[in-house]
Amino acid sequence: MSTPFTGVYNSLQAIVEKNQIFRDVAIEQTDKSIEMEIAGGVFFRRGSAEFDAEKQPLLKEMTDTLKLMDYLDYRVHVEAHTSDRPTDNPIYKTNWDLSAARAATMTRFLIENGIPADRIRAIGYADTQPKVPNSDMNNEAIPENRDRNERVAIKIERL
Repeated sequence: MSTPFTGVYNSLQAIVEKNQIFRDVAIEQTDKSIEMEIAGGVFFRRGSAEFDAEKQPLLKEMTDTLKLMDYLDYRVHVEAHTSDRPTDNPIYKTNWDLSAARAATMTRFLIENGIPADRIRAIGYADTQPKVPNSDMNNEAIPENRDRNERVAIKIERL
């Protein structure tokens, strides 16, 4: 499918392939949007809104690719999600605090790296929109699922 997002999609996919981060970054496109979803537990320090320092150059490379778009007709949504794992950081007392802080951190990073501030919205969802169940039928935690639910999605949508 060829859309205004095709070039950006192909460039992001090339970054994923070059860095072998298939499990940590997923990219999807439609005719009206492109979405990049990154693993929260990989790109952020556990239980924190601080980036993993080793991942910042990769985030910069992906952001440089996102800058190739003309944002006049687009809006960027940064959506941060957590699992239902309780936070153990005194700064982020709840998953709401953590998801909002991660969304703000990613938004600030995008703005500092050239994405127009007037086009971005930061949204924290806490654990209200899991991709997969956090626990099984016996209410036992599923660690792999919790890890999958901790993510940040950057959605670029045509207005």
